Amino acid sequence: MKSNLLLLLSVFLITGCSLFQPEVVVQTKLAYTKVTCPDYPSPPAVHMLTVKPRAIFSDDGIAWVGFTPQHYGNAGINNQEIIRYIKGQKSQTKYYRDCIIDFNKEIERLQDNDNAN
Repeated sequence: MKSNLLLLLSVFLITGCSLFQPEVVVQTKLAYTKVTCPDYPSPPAVHMLTVKPRAIFSDDGIAWVGFTPQHYGNAGINNQEIIRYIKGQKSQTKYYRDCIIDFNKEIERLQDNDNAN
């Protein structure tokens, strides 16, 4: 009996508290961070050509304003340059809007999946 008690006591001394470890619970929480969209190239700058209107006065005192053929062509080219620049800015805005909307939808989808689990 004494030897059994001594044996039991020695087992407890050797093992220490390793037999009575509490269960370890690890909780993880996923954190989603927002990612910035890559830079979209800006449209090239607008370079305007010179346009000089000419005024012609008739004998009756009526003023007519017009362009020379070269300046009339320059006005058309300037108009196309402005339209090109506006379209470039619109496509840049659409790119960023779509990028942000798609990314936010993906984040919401991932968060909903986490909440469902």
